[in-house]
Amino acid sequence: MSKFIPFTEEEIYQAAHTEIKSILDAKGEKYERSGTEWLWEANHSVKFRGHVFYDHNTGDKGTTIDFLCTFFNMRFQDAICTLNCRDYNGIEFERSTLKKDRKRRPFALPGKSRNMKRVYAYLMQERRIDSEVISFFVHNRSLYESANTHNAVFVGYDSTGKAKAAFQKGTLTEKPYRGDVDGSDKEYFFNYHGGSERLYVFEAPIDMLSFISLHKEKGWPKHNYLALGCTDLPALLRFLSEYPSIHQSSFVPGQ
Repeated sequence: MSKFIPFTEEEIYQAAHTEIKSILDAKGEKYERSGTEWLWEANHSVKFRGHVFYDHNTGDKGTTIDFLCTFFNMRFQDAICTLNCRDYNGIEFERSTLKKDRKRRPFALPGKSRNMKRVYAYLMQERRIDSEVISFFVHNRSLYESANTHNAVFVGYDSTGKAKAAFQKGTLTEKPYRGDVDGSDKEYFFNYHGGSERLYVFEAPIDMLSFISLHKEKGWPKHNYLALGCTDLPALLRFLSEYPSIHQSSFVPGQ
């Protein structure tokens, strides 16, 4: 198990605000102008501006940290370390001055399907998640199947039980999809609070469910679990501040 490496908010900010062009230059990738944005030559569905990108095929979006995690198979910690080095392959990274849009759409959970057949089939057959683990999170309202798209919806709650964020993962292997529900507060990503002093930290909700499935015989519900959504360390900082009894945090690589 990998030990979680803590980063300061400034380190995360600097990494996330690295110009994506700098990354592509360092890796020898080409891009071209597309209006006010740039188009990645290797993947024409991906457009970026400053430190943010959007993939029109999959719906993936985010900062430069997400870009490395999504397209270059980097772990969250490796991406932070890479982006905060002085240069990469002899090229010095530039920091983005693009200002973030402060407007946020109202958050609303997607409608629920009448059953969970598609989600259970996908998680059990494709991702090998234990059925009892799936049912546990279904019963505590953290996981359900959306009505229109039949995506798996992973819900993040605050300490009062109010839904604050949700992440959707497609259940069709031939049509992969993943993305946050509009208006999600990423400080409240998919999580479970069991009350012990130990917190297990993951990049994605399915990584979290896979780990629990492998260790469910060891009294897993007494511990705490949090999925970051790749780059969202504020979710970890918020969780630790909300539950000060936690004294041990471990980052668990994807299964």
